[in-house]
Amino acid sequence: MGAIVIALAPLHTVMKILAALFVGGNAIFAGIVIVGTAVADSVITRGLSSADFWEEFIPFVATYLVDFLILAGLLYQVAVAFITPSSANRSLPLRRYVTFMSAAMIIQFLLWSWFEQEEEFVIPIILGIGAISVLGMFFCIGGRDDLSIRVKRTIPTNPFRRFIAFFFYNGTLSCLLWLLILWLATMTCLFGFNVLWDNYQTGTFFHESEILNIYVGSSLYVLYAFAYALIGVWLHRTFFPKRTPKLATLFLVLLIILPFLFLMIFYFIFTQKMIAEDWVLPGMVINVGMVMANYNDDERNLHLMVHLGSALFMILVALALNFKWLKTQIIQFRPYERKPETTTPLPPPPPSTGPNNELPPVLDRG
Repeated sequence: MGAIVIALAPLHTVMKILAALFVGGNAIFAGIVIVGTAVADSVITRGLSSADFWEEFIPFVATYLVDFLILAGLLYQVAVAFITPSSANRSLPLRRYVTFMSAAMIIQFLLWSWFEQEEEFVIPIILGIGAISVLGMFFCIGGRDDLSIRVKRTIPTNPFRRFIAFFFYNGTLSCLLWLLILWLATMTCLFGFNVLWDNYQTGTFFHESEILNIYVGSSLYVLYAFAYALIGVWLHRTFFPKRTPKLATLFLVLLIILPFLFLMIFYFIFTQKMIAEDWVLPGMVINVGMVMANYNDDERNLHLMVHLGSALFMILVALALNFKWLKTQIIQFRPYERKPETTTPLPPPPPSTGPNNELPPVLDRG
């Protein structure tokens, strides 16, 4: 199913090959490692005969199977969305499913974390929904951003329902905002769970030094992706408006890679050294991982806040650059109204003439 999704994705052939190698290959390798580790684990082999093992193992297997089916459903929905014509409201079923899947993922792993008293169970929530948000922003800016008449006919007339529908119907801006809200809702759920954990569990949710890494560090990837996506849309609409929208996805990738690559090359040419791992490079999302790996808590937290300010500033600049486009995206989301047909009045018939094109005589009856 993953191969079908990559084959149907609206990407250039070269990018499809890279996605298959770096994403698909790593996923297969990670799956082999996880399964092999679980099979070779001596704890499993020693606990097969104990009742406690089966009480924990059966729910784990059931959860794994349910997650597998949910993931297969996600790939199916994505594949269907890729082959559905852009004139149809193809985003509605996909965004509904992703919202449901994200809610199920959050509830599931929070329950596992609560009853097992292991805070590490929230890591799949951060990684999973974070990946969905970033990849979703990558794909959504490469599609059609205007609404067809077919879609406009289904827009609700009720203002509140129309506001909710805006985030689930077709549209580039609506998709970006929906993914951003999805991530913010996830962080809100984790924060609420953190408060409950600290009040009712014996230990702390996470160590105090890791709080910014969990909330701010992971959010930086989504915020930077949101800013890069808006800048990519602006570059495409400003300099290449007649080219395919897929060009915006290329700009997003280049904005991530090229600034850091050029800085690294120039720094090496002039100093013969590599960039230090404790550097903070505002505006470069690749540097976020380097900052999060810093063992100095005070320095790491300061650099994370610098990146947060940089990401928010980039978002404000990108919103200002795309002001006209944002206004168009919002105004166009209204129910379709058929224009009344106007018929032009016919001109009066010409006066009748005689056989020699002579006007009839005027009779004076006075």
